[in-house]
Amino acid sequence: MHLQTIRGVVSLLGILLYMASCSPVVLAVDIAQTPTNAPVTACSDERRGQVIETLTKELIYRSDRYSSSGSIDLAARSLTQALRIVPTVENSLTKTDLIATIAGNAGGQPSTMERIVNYSISTKQPKIALELLPKIAQVTQTLNGEYGVINVKRSILVQLANYYTRLGQPNQARPVLDQARQALDSLQGDGFGLIAAPVAEGYIAIGDTSKAIAILNQALQLTQAMKTNDQTYLGEIFKSISTAYANAGAMEQALQVAQKIQVANSKSTTLTHIASRYARAGKPQQANTIFAQALKLAQTAPEGNRASLLSQLAIKNAQVGQFDKGLQVAQTLASGEVKVRTLAEIAALYDRANQFEKAVAILPQISVIAKTITPFYDADTLLREIFADYISDRQYKLAFQFSQTLDSTLQDQSLLKLVEEASAAGDFPLALRVVEVMPPGWENQTKHLSLRHLAAGYAKARKYDQAMQLLPSIEDSSDYPNRTLARVAIAKSYTENGQRDKAIEQFNQSLQALGTLKNSSAKIQALSQIAVGYAQTGQRDRAVEAHTQALKIQDSLNPGAPASPSYAVEQLLNQYLGTQQYTLAIQLIQTIKGEYEHDGALQRILNQMLDVGEFQPVLQTANTIRNPNQKVAFLVKIADFHIGTGQSDKATEILAQAFAIAKTIKGAEERFTPEEVQRIDPSIPPSDEFDRGSLIEAIAIRYAELRQHNLATQTAQALQSPTYRDRLLQRLACYR
Repeated sequence: MHLQTIRGVVSLLGILLYMASCSPVVLAVDIAQTPTNAPVTACSDERRGQVIETLTKELIYRSDRYSSSGSIDLAARSLTQALRIVPTVENSLTKTDLIATIAGNAGGQPSTMERIVNYSISTKQPKIALELLPKIAQVTQTLNGEYGVINVKRSILVQLANYYTRLGQPNQARPVLDQARQALDSLQGDGFGLIAAPVAEGYIAIGDTSKAIAILNQALQLTQAMKTNDQTYLGEIFKSISTAYANAGAMEQALQVAQKIQVANSKSTTLTHIASRYARAGKPQQANTIFAQALKLAQTAPEGNRASLLSQLAIKNAQVGQFDKGLQVAQTLASGEVKVRTLAEIAALYDRANQFEKAVAILPQISVIAKTITPFYDADTLLREIFADYISDRQYKLAFQFSQTLDSTLQDQSLLKLVEEASAAGDFPLALRVVEVMPPGWENQTKHLSLRHLAAGYAKARKYDQAMQLLPSIEDSSDYPNRTLARVAIAKSYTENGQRDKAIEQFNQSLQALGTLKNSSAKIQALSQIAVGYAQTGQRDRAVEAHTQALKIQDSLNPGAPASPSYAVEQLLNQYLGTQQYTLAIQLIQTIKGEYEHDGALQRILNQMLDVGEFQPVLQTANTIRNPNQKVAFLVKIADFHIGTGQSDKATEILAQAFAIAKTIKGAEERFTPEEVQRIDPSIPPSDEFDRGSLIEAIAIRYAELRQHNLATQTAQALQSPTYRDRLLQRLACYR
């Protein structure tokens, strides 16, 4: 049997490492077990709650995958499931880590919650984030215990308040900050300034500087009382306090604290920030004096830190309108990469300050300096990142001018992306200008693709006349059906705008146009989009017609191919899952003949349905899994969700169903991978986690989790090997 240990992870890094190791598609259940050849003499590796912890980690991991692929709704629903389960986690350290990860407070950027908030802000649809935040705050309030737990609780609350503030909800941020401030009462001692300053910054962000200054005064008093010779540590604390004072407008206090810093790096950074605050407050004389002090410290700093300090100074000067001084400092940078990044940021700041010509004047210098960086591909990567940053900040005009300084290869790659992004953002004059100057590409395909993006942008902005007028200019071919895909984009916009009849009309024309093209993989991809489009307009029969046509094309392209998930199935399944069309997705995979391929695709669908809480239809459909081992494993997985959400009776019922099937499984109780195979590929598990014995063990452990000890023992008796049976009984004893 494959008996894998899943221990409680008690550190933030541990959770991140665990998530990184998870499989993106879980075909069955993770089984918390000890190695077969290890004698069970203690319960250190066995404790109640491991199943729930593992399930919560998996949900968090999957929410990250959803959000990183742009499926924000799925990500939010998956996090909602995790929030339903996490209160049942008994281990306080693990529970703390899980909630911190959900809140986006466990390191790693950007987190799922950060992406959800960014989406809510950019689309002006705050509902999706505002529905999650109270739920996270509620589970955060359940965290109590030692210093480390309370400190993480404080950090989570500050993070949640920050989300509320960014979403324009200061009144909802305040009570959360008050809770964080209350947590500070339990956290006084050395280093208090580092944990108090973020709370103060939260109050500053909502305009309550009096509370912020009161917190900082307390932090300063405790820091001054510290008995330590570690000036680096002290410097970081004083920097946090001084910076917060400056942000609160308490400039004199900020300067006084900054002068206490003995480490040049920290002091230069702090003074740079204070100087920028003076400049913003309309006090250029004080700002220049302090900038000069910061510059002197930066110039004498160790070589490893000098470039970053000078870069900060240059950018801070530019941010407050002192562009000439910023450029002067930037020109002293010895590092080519840092100099390029700094100049690129100053150009962006010029653009934001409506000094576009001065921004453009810097751009050629950026490309020239980049060419001195070796190896050359590092330079290309750097230039791509700068271009991407300009686009991300919607500085499309600046991005276009920057592209004109690049070599032809980078330029061609950049311009197509620029058309797509500018069109989607509604900057049509810029998009049209780019289309006019960009090379047409092989057989004019680049031109037609760019026009397709432009048409899609018009449709998104509900400028349907302009979108339709572009269609005759866009050509279709079997490998590049750009006109059809542009029409599909128009149809989707009609659907989103509630104009169902017009959407159906465009989908019909799209389907008709594809019929005139030769069969190809691109045609299959277009059909998959049409199929899901029909589904979203309630035309299920037409959706089936489109996806059936895609499957027939696949057969014609690969006659006599083995029965396995085809490109057509993959494209259609991606589309259906992306729009949560589960009924059609399940209907689609019934066309797969191979057992392994069918079960894998089906479980992919069912996993997503579990993630979003659709338990009942999952249970019904799981019975169509063809392989009995996989069916048992997935039933155990469904039981895990019911255990985690407090539905013990239903979980017990599902485990009984799984056990009834497991007992009928034929073959060896344990299956091992040959040693010669493992030598070739050590990543292959030494034994099969889906053999009869492993599945029976998994069921028994779940019964024990539910405190159904008699059922757990009865299940263990089904193991044929006395050795393995006795070992499992020892494990089960740990749950009593």
